[in-house]
Amino acid sequence: MKIIAVCFLLLLSAAFLSATPQEDFLTALRESRMSDAGLFIRNGGNHDIYMEDGKTPLMIMCQEQRSPLVRWLLQQGVDPDKSDSDQLTALMYSAVTGNRDIAQILLLAGAEINRQDSFGNTAIQIAINNGHWELADYLEAQGGKIMGGYFEYPVLSEIWTRRQHYQEALSLLEKRWPQTPFLQSVRDGDYIRVADMLKNGSSPDAADTEGVTALMMSCSLEDSYISNLLLEQGADINRYDDMGLSSLWYASFMGRSDLVERFMSEGVAINGEFLENSALFAAFAGKRYDVMSLLLMNGADPDQGGRLGTKLLHYAAFTGDMRTLRILDETGISFLMKDADGHTALDYLIQGYNLSEIEEGYLEPARLIKNKKATYTIDPDITENVKLIKILTSPW
Repeated sequence: MKIIAVCFLLLLSAAFLSATPQEDFLTALRESRMSDAGLFIRNGGNHDIYMEDGKTPLMIMCQEQRSPLVRWLLQQGVDPDKSDSDQLTALMYSAVTGNRDIAQILLLAGAEINRQDSFGNTAIQIAINNGHWELADYLEAQGGKIMGGYFEYPVLSEIWTRRQHYQEALSLLEKRWPQTPFLQSVRDGDYIRVADMLKNGSSPDAADTEGVTALMMSCSLEDSYISNLLLEQGADINRYDDMGLSSLWYASFMGRSDLVERFMSEGVAINGEFLENSALFAAFAGKRYDVMSLLLMNGADPDQGGRLGTKLLHYAAFTGDMRTLRILDETGISFLMKDADGHTALDYLIQGYNLSEIEEGYLEPARLIKNKKATYTIDPDITENVKLIKILTSPW
């Protein structure tokens, strides 16, 4: 009798513990048993259903960074723009992990790049707030916009609001453009039409509704023909847009060393009102290291402070930008500089690492800054990274 009772309990527990067909489908995906997963779909199973924590299989595979399975699910017809209870889509989950391959797969499948979650964040802003700079660069190049979300740190806001300001100007948004054929011709690099319109009275200083001029827009082109034409026709090289950015800022951001040299030869101011509006910061934001060196050789101030007292050293430490740190080191600056709140370069590095948790991006910068006798006010233990903690707390 006891044996029968035990068997009954085992059967009962097995019934409660048995997986649903949807759970079996997810298990088949995770184990790459595609024949079983395909059979589930052919038998009419819903492969786009909400499952674990309110996520679809596509979201889960994005979260687990299983790019072949993401591609397979999309080929089976799942909706790339389906969202969870927080309005997070599969693309946003790829932004959390920083997986560019998956983001590219989703965009090629038609995923909407500028969907917003419940907090107003788009995929690019989620990538930025998680320290995935390369993915953010890619999403911006694909038309990703920061629309209504928030930034985890002021450092991120200072970099990306300026980048997005320029991207909006170049994208012909109606709110920024009077839609004049002249400005569009400049943006499109149509030299013959620009020259003809200048002859017929178009102003070389034409600007969009936020002050981005034709000369500033021409810095995005691959050659300098239109820029030189505008200058020959009297374009004001010292004009600033509504954010306080100059043509030199935009040329530096785009890595146009030829224009940078031309503008400097015309006597344009190299240092802005504060760091973030300087050409040096523009080159940093655009990762234009040759332009950074060029500007520093011609009088750019490596010690200039930003609106909140933040130095370029701090920005480089936060983003783990070793090349910028080396360039700054060559200028002989002090690595002991603090911002207005007393935070050091190592404090910024610790905060930046905590965003991305990309170990290889911060160990070498940490060694360099530590070797310069910099200290920290933020406990390195919050990183929970043994290697980084060892570097920062070493007495040597």
